[in-house]
Amino acid sequence: MKNQPMRPGVPFVKLFPKASPEAIDLLQSMLVFDPAKRISVEEALEHPYLASLHNLEDEPVADSAFSFDFEKEDLTESRLKELIFEEILKIHPDAPRSPLKKHHAGLNSPPTEQVLSPSMTRSHAQD
Repeated sequence: MKNQPMRPGVPFVKLFPKASPEAIDLLQSMLVFDPAKRISVEEALEHPYLASLHNLEDEPVADSAFSFDFEKEDLTESRLKELIFEEILKIHPDAPRSPLKKHHAGLNSPPTEQVLSPSMTRSHAQD
């Protein structure tokens, strides 16, 4: 993802015109690409938009920090597709075990025989 070119984003105000300024601010803060610049969970819970939901005395804490080391791996396009497919299989365990490209091989290949419609058969029979 880091190797992708930067593109200007669409302002959230245009995407969510009915959202409050506090909601837009929280959304922008949470969706910052750089994790070092992104709002933390603690900061998000203290944000004015979540003020009615925040209870300092009853905030669960995770057992350990989540490792994002996998983001440092330089992935080829094919490896990224494999990883996405593995995630799909976790959600849909009954899905075919081979990627769709392999599973449906031949669907895009030209037919070995051409089926003629009755009108085509008659016109060729008259020749």
